[in-house]
Amino acid sequence: MPLTIYASLSLVKWLDELPTLPQPVRMAMVVAMHLVLFAVAYVGSFLIRFDFSIPDNWMETVWLGLGLVLTTKMIVFGLLRMYQGWWRYVSIYDLLTLTRALIVAGVAFILVNVFTNLISPPRSIYIIDFGLSLVLVGGARGSLRLMREALQSRTTAGPERQNVLILGAGDTGETLLREINKNRNLPYKPIGFLDDAQHKQGLKIHNVSVLGRMDELAHYADKHNVATVLIAMPSANREQLRRVVNIAKDAGVETRILPAVETILSAGVWSPIRSARSHSRTSSGALLCDSTCNRSGACSKASA
Repeated sequence: MPLTIYASLSLVKWLDELPTLPQPVRMAMVVAMHLVLFAVAYVGSFLIRFDFSIPDNWMETVWLGLGLVLTTKMIVFGLLRMYQGWWRYVSIYDLLTLTRALIVAGVAFILVNVFTNLISPPRSIYIIDFGLSLVLVGGARGSLRLMREALQSRTTAGPERQNVLILGAGDTGETLLREINKNRNLPYKPIGFLDDAQHKQGLKIHNVSVLGRMDELAHYADKHNVATVLIAMPSANREQLRRVVNIAKDAGVETRILPAVETILSAGVWSPIRSARSHSRTSSGALLCDSTCNRSGACSKASA
């Protein structure tokens, strides 16, 4: 086990240091990886087309086309700056960008064949090669991020984590859960979501279940030893926030409120999670003041 942990820590450190390598070294590694993956995709497309037994009369086409497809794809990817991405932050946007680049490269490959008549591969090769290239390159980029986050979550020491429930199974709740899972310095362990939307009941977000409705907070807090709930309901009005905080107060748990990202940016402040517990013993007006502070960055006492 110590050897496994040491190897995991070393791999995490290596993945973190990749972006800090000298640019020529980093670029050479990225280009070499793309060359290998593109070659595998092209040869693999012929293997799939001919049921993993390429006829001898097609071998010349395979090898002549290999150099042509590699040259075309590498030039197109270079022109579209596809080697500059920071893979630890790869996202769906990067996958769409990759798809667009592969379409451009595929069209360029077809046009080169049409005008040079160098090779005449089966037309299905273009489609299979595109699909394999997308899977291989996209998988390589995404797997590096997933590997880093998985290893980091297992090996990075952090503070003792307390069980929490997230109130609100929407976009903000998903973002909060993803950040907690990624950042081991946050002292939270999400147990589940609570949401009043009927269609969300029983669903899972990043393998964390929507356990029930808001008014079941006391039951789930007691069942899972939860002392803190995180409110991820930026679109909730004052009455809805008051109701949720009162439910949490009756359950005897601490309440923290997370505003929407656009609210934080528009207010020019950064205080994403703030406690509402200090206001739980005061009037409802003070409680609304706390909610207003968290959502807009400006505190003004509101009447009940």
